[in-house]
Amino acid sequence: LVLPTVRKFAEQAKRDDFSRDMASAGIKQNIETNARLTENMQRQALNLGTTAAQQAGAALTARYTY
Repeated sequence: LVLPTVRKFAEQAKRDDFSRDMASAGIKQNIETNARLTENMQRQALNLGTTAAQQAGAALTARYTY
């Protein structure tokens, strides 16, 4: 009589643990993805600024040819 009840609660506990583990894995993946996206955006913004500065410098120092 007691064993089926214990089994039912044990199975539910395992399902709950599995659900929590899957949710935490998803959250961890989202955090890692957002971190990589932020890092890539920062790198691209730096590259954009560097390129703009190089082009501006080249435009200011280049001689115009008629």
